[in-house]
Parts: sequence; C-alpha cells; structure tokens
Amino acid sequence: MDSNNLSDNNNNLNNNVDKDKLDNFLFPLDINDTILVLTINNSDYKKDVGNLVSKMIVIKELKYVSLDYLSKRLGFMGIEELNIFSIHNRSDIPPHSFFYSDKGCLVKYMESRSDIFIKFINQENRDFRNYNKHSLFIVRGGDYISIKNMFNTINNQEVNLGRGGSQKAHMLSPLDFRLSCYMMAMSGFNHNLINKLNTFNYITKDRYLSWTDKSSYLSNLRKSKNLKDDKEFKSIYPNKMAEYAEDEYLEEYNLKCKD
Repeated sequence: MDSNNLSDNNNNLNNNVDKDKLDNFLFPLDINDTILVLTINNSDYKKDVGNLVSKMIVIKELKYVSLDYLSKRLGFMGIEELNIFSIHNRSDIPPHSFFYSDKGCLVKYMESRSDIFIKFINQENRDFRNYNKHSLFIVRGGDYISIKNMFNTINNQEVNLGRGGSQKAHMLSPLDFRLSCYMMAMSGFNHNLINKLNTFNYITKDRYLSWTDKSSYLSNLRKSKNLKDDKEFKSIYPNKMAEYAEDEYLEEYNLKCKD
C-alpha cells in the first residue's frame, strides 16, 4: 500500500470515530514517517537558546500498530504512560483527533496538523518537560530539516534541535533505551522484525541531516555536460559546524544556526 492510500485510510478511520476510546484502533507507521523521542540537553551552547537532543528511526515497510496491544505490552514492561503525537503537514486532515487505551499502560494517541501541534507545544500552561519524558513523536513525511523547524520554539523559547555528540555518546543513554522500548513494544517484542525494518544502514542523508551533500550531484552534472572543474561547481566544506561558529564566520558564509 502506498503512502497516499495509507493516509486516506487513516483519515477515514478518524472521521468515523465519535468517541475517544476505541477498541482495536490501529495506527500506521509508514516508510515516509520519522519516529523520534526527545530529551532536553542542559548544556549552554548559546545564550537564551534551549537545546534538544533527538533519537530517530525510519522503517522500510508499512506496519499497523494496535493501540490496545501496545498498551498491554508497555504495561508488561512496567511503563505506565505514553503519549503518541502523530503530526501531519497537510491541510486536508481534521485539526485534531484523540484516542486512548488503558489495558496496562495509559497510551494516548493524538493526531494533529503541524500548525496545531506547534501551538500546543508553545502553550504557557503546558510545560514541555512534564510530558516529553513520556512522549513519542511520529512526523508524517518528515525529514530532519522539517522536524528542526517544527521544534524551533518550545514554550515560546527558542530551541535548537541537535543529534547529540556528548562525551558519553558511546554509552546507552536513557533516550536510546526509551525509543528501543517503544519500538520493541510496537513490534510485539520481535527483535528480528524490528531489526529488519530499521533503515539505519542505508537511509538517505536527507532524512537525518540538516544539510545535503551536493558534491555527487555536481560531479554527475560536470560529466553530463563535459565540463571541467570550475569555481562555479566546486563544493565548499566548512571547517566549523554552523551552530558553533563565530558571528564573523556566519556573516562571511551567510550561514545561520536555524538553517
């Protein structure tokens, strides 16, 4: 089933529901979706800018997850609460839908448009720290850049979403473990299945980087036009990450931390 049919089926299901609690409710995980968890990094890289670290996964086959079975499996694992935010960047879906199951773990599945979700995470009476530690985000058709833009402010504070890079990056972090637990529960504790679905070894760079390497494209372009190396086609490789660069460096190369 392609992603368009998948989205249409899910929308039809939501449109037919007139109550929050629904037995045997299924939600999809599609190859175009990015599944992630977030944690707040308390390190100060830039004044008055918060820092988030993400852990993400993309799967290679369409799968449907039963909310009831997920609730049972998480409860068996000792997890008491999970918020699932399914976020669409489309205008043709209902602004907000809500379903839940409480068959071991209280699992709340909330589906909304990206503009509604952005307003939600910036509400003053909702502290992101309180619900984020029990939350899983599914960004429908989302790449890394769109996710960074979605989370560029939280509770009306400027935020920078990073991929992590601490001195303990080689250690199993609570964030790694949290995402692994959620994925294992959704796969029915089938290690071989989730290992097979994980696209880690061959995922394209545009899905997980905030920039895209154009060097291979330029090389092919030169070959197709029989062009020699020229300044117009030479790639520039900065020796600093933009988010740590000094102001002079940013101005010289017209780079901004948010881009």
